[in-house]
Amino acid sequence: MSELLKNKSYGVMRKDIENGLYNDNLNLMSWIFYSECKLCGIYKITSPIGNIYIGQSKNIIDRKSRYMGLYKTKQDRLIRSLNKYGWHNHYFEVLELCNEIELNEKEKHFSVLYDTYNTRHGLN
Repeated sequence: MSELLKNKSYGVMRKDIENGLYNDNLNLMSWIFYSECKLCGIYKITSPIGNIYIGQSKNIIDRKSRYMGLYKTKQDRLIRSLNKYGWHNHYFEVLELCNEIELNEKEKHFSVLYDTYNTRHGLN
């Protein structure tokens, strides 16, 4: 994966994205939409009042589009926040890309790090 994949607007190396080294989320999301690739990893959604949701997905782009469309999910607290403040007022970021077998471990790590389970500021 040492091949350099260039978007017309941004020069991004695929290995940097896969290793979680690319942190500019606006450019990252633009690159992802143009490249049509599936990314497996951990993401964070922050509400306008600072509440945080940590999630995992085998396809982060598909997951984000489902939240943007406010599809029903099992995450009631997150959906209430999205309905109350609107998707456009939430900040979505990819925290880390990983293999599918690492998803549960990584999600637990970030959930503890951001203290998102059963807390006032957590949406998990």
